[in-house]
Order: sequence, then C-alpha cells, then structure tokens
Amino acid sequence: MPEPTPSDGLPVKSTEGDIRRVKSFSTERGSVYTYDSDGKSTRFRTATQEQCPREDITVFVDLDGLEEADVLSAMYSTSSTMKAHVLEVEEEGKSPRIIRDISEVKDPNKVAVGVIKDGSYRLFKKASVTPVVGWCPFEYRRFEEDGQWFSSRHVGNRVTNVEYENS
Repeated sequence: MPEPTPSDGLPVKSTEGDIRRVKSFSTERGSVYTYDSDGKSTRFRTATQEQCPREDITVFVDLDGLEEADVLSAMYSTSSTMKAHVLEVEEEGKSPRIIRDISEVKDPNKVAVGVIKDGSYRLFKKASVTPVVGWCPFEYRRFEEDGQWFSSRHVGNRVTNVEYENS
C-alpha cells in the first residue's frame, strides 16, 4: 500500500515567516495562544487562569468527530504501536518524516497530522502551520523531568480568532 499524501483540506498558504506574523489566536473555550520570536506557542487557559508550558510545534487540523476521537485515542494509548504525530511528506511516495519542532519544517505545504497503529496509518490529515479559524490546534512538546525525557500532545478546541502583528 503506498504511503498517504496530505491532499485533504484547504490549501495551506503559509510559510515559516507567516508564523512570526501571527501574534495570537483564541479558541472556543477561551484559551489564548501567543507566539514567540521562534514561532512557538504558549497557551493561557482563561477558564483556570493557568499558563501552560511552551510548545515545540503547534499545527492546525480540521478534524471531524471520529478523526478527533482517533487522535485522542492514540495520544492516550499506552500501546507503543499506536501514536499521533506531526508529519511532513518530503517527496510523494516516500515515508513521512516525524516533526518534533517547528524549526524542522522544510515545506509547510506538506505538513500533516497522522495516527499510526501497528505500522499503518489510521489517519493522515493535511495540517497548517498557521492558525485557521474553525480548525483545532495540535500541539507537541518534548521535555525533561527528573532526568527522563517525555513528550506531551494536546488537541485544542477550534480556533475562533487570529490576531496578527501590525505590518
């Protein structure tokens, strides 16, 4: 079976430079994400007044209910054979490359969110590196705690507003 390519969804018209022009975005439940000069986001949960840690990469994907359930199931699975990842398809027909940091993105038009189970793709959905109203943020960060490395993933509520820096 050939590797999937991210052909679904709206065309992505962004580049890494566009990330730096986005000041912030907000979601349905009031979370406000702000970007730093490296193009990385930090979420502020308005409901709990909690500042979350800085994410290594945040992408945006248009998930329906079943797709979101699939991503959430992969994120919380204890199985080592089922994971949710940010991916980049560098060349059609080649295996996607896992992206763990926004600086690793070579072509923003080739970014996707994928769910891999037992070596096969259950879900492969085109994503945007810049916020899209109506799409969900998918965040990833890697961090060290007590000498051990961990990773964290989060699917946020749908984007309702995007604020850009003055030109």
